[in-house]
Amino acid sequence: MIRKTEYNAIDFTKYRKRISTAFQNGDYAEKDFLDITSNKRWFALVYGDYEAVMPVAYTVHLGFRFVMMPKFCHYLGIFSDHDDIQLNRAFYQYLVGHFVVMHYAFNPHNTLNINLPKGCSYIIPSGNYEKVKKNYHSGRRRNIRTTETFLNTFQILDNRFGEEDKCFLIKYMKGIKNRKQKNQYIALAEQLFRAGILTTVAISSENGLQSLGCFYDGSRSSYLGIFVNRPELPDRNIPSVLIDRKIQLCIEKVNFDFAGSRVKNVADFNSRFGAEAYYYPYILRNKKEVIYILLKNLAKQVKIV
Repeated sequence: MIRKTEYNAIDFTKYRKRISTAFQNGDYAEKDFLDITSNKRWFALVYGDYEAVMPVAYTVHLGFRFVMMPKFCHYLGIFSDHDDIQLNRAFYQYLVGHFVVMHYAFNPHNTLNINLPKGCSYIIPSGNYEKVKKNYHSGRRRNIRTTETFLNTFQILDNRFGEEDKCFLIKYMKGIKNRKQKNQYIALAEQLFRAGILTTVAISSENGLQSLGCFYDGSRSSYLGIFVNRPELPDRNIPSVLIDRKIQLCIEKVNFDFAGSRVKNVADFNSRFGAEAYYYPYILRNKKEVIYILLKNLAKQVKIV
C-alpha cells in the first residue's frame, strides 16, 4: 500500500538507505539537496516498509499546496530495487489522484506506460579522462586546447562563489524573468555551495569574469546547474574549456550530466562532448489545467445537504 508521509514523519534512516541502494539514480532525491532546494517543503509517498519511495516537492500559494519541482532539481520519481511498471503506475495514480500537480519529473529509469511528454538530457559515463576525451567531436577537442596564449590571457578558477560571481550571474543570467527570481537561484546556489554539494568553475581575464558554471555534485553524477557566459566573449572556446575542466575534475569518479536543454544549440553543444542522450517522463500543466484540478478537488470536499 502507498501512503503519504509528511516530512516530519519520514524515517530518514530507511529513506536514505532506500535512495542510496535504489536501482534508479537518487542524487536529486538526497535529503540534504532537497531540504535546501525546496526549503524542506517536500513529503514522501512510501510503499510498504520503504520498499519504494517517491519524494514530492511542493510550493504553497494562497494556502494551497501545488506539486512543483524545486530549482536545480532535474527529476525525482520512484526509487526501488528494480523498475516495476505496475508499481510505477500505482505511484503515478496516487500522485495525480491526491494532489494538484503543476510540474513533476520522473526518474529516467521509471518506465511508465502512460502517454506523458519526455524531457531529454545528456550524460557522459564515468571513466578515464583521456578515453572520455577521445569521444569528443574532433572540433570540440580543438576547442579545448588551452594554448600558452590562452593561459597567459585567461585564468581558470575552481570552486569559489563570492560577490563577483553573484554580480556576474545577476547581470548575465538568461531565461529568468526578473531580479527576484535571479536572487532566489543565487541564494540557493550559495546554500548548496556552503553545504559542500555545489562546486564552481570560472574563467576570468583582466576584464573580469567571462564564464561561470555551477555544478551539483551527487554521489553518482555531477550535474550542470547554472552556466552563464558574457554575451560577447573574447575567445569563443571559453565555454568548451570550462566544461572540459569540470569533466577533468569529476569524470574518473562520477558521471557528468548536462541536465538537459530544449534549446537546439545547447543540445548540440552538449552532444559534441560525446554525451549520450537519455529521456525521462514528466507532468507539466498550464495555469488553466491547474485551476480546474484545484476546483474539482475542492468540490469533492463540499458536502451537499
